[in-house]
Amino acid sequence: MTTLAGPVRGAARIVVLSSDPHVVRGSTAEFRHFGASLVLRADVVSALTEVVRDPDTILLVCSDVDCQDMASVLELALATSRSTVLFGVHPAGGLGALGTAVAAGVGGIVDLPVTPERLVTALRDLPVPTTDLPGPVTVGGLVVDRYRHRVELFGTPIPTTPREFDILLALATSYPGVVTLDRLAGGRGRGAGHRASVRVMVAGLRSRFSALAGVARDAVIKTQRGVGYRLGP
Repeated sequence: MTTLAGPVRGAARIVVLSSDPHVVRGSTAEFRHFGASLVLRADVVSALTEVVRDPDTILLVCSDVDCQDMASVLELALATSRSTVLFGVHPAGGLGALGTAVAAGVGGIVDLPVTPERLVTALRDLPVPTTDLPGPVTVGGLVVDRYRHRVELFGTPIPTTPREFDILLALATSYPGVVTLDRLAGGRGRGAGHRASVRVMVAGLRSRFSALAGVARDAVIKTQRGVGYRLGP
């Protein structure tokens, strides 16, 4: 158990889950300069314990984690975290897990090893949380409730991952306008991986809407070709 930096005022607290003790490259001062406080954990239980203790903690799950089922680890991480879950990819050997992470709905991708520059790029790509909504947002039969983190379609509860919920909230608060793919990908539009992640999550939401609420696959989320998405009709 290695603590790279304690929490600092105004800093993002990030727990790095990795089996590699050298996955972080940079001094404590360098990360503090970029507004990040890092803690390294080698096993899933201790990393999730840190997240439970501090709901604002960001969890970075690295592709080298010693586990048999990465999809289950990511599912548990997303269910536990109230903040953001990132996925770290090793250039050698980590790309195979990238599709699993995208499908799970992670909030962003970080190239490993973790450097201050790479980390701050991923953090800046995260969507800006909406904090000034007075209550649930309703568009037709779709209800997106930020306070209860709940989505309903014609009264039917629709389970979502944190990133799927963020996408629906952005679409609902922008209705009837179109939300660009780059904005849904994180606000800065860096990398095809982020945009592909959005497409995968939209496809999953459409399938769930159809299966659970009995609507046509594209009835709720419409594609604006070459731009992004909007809510129907």
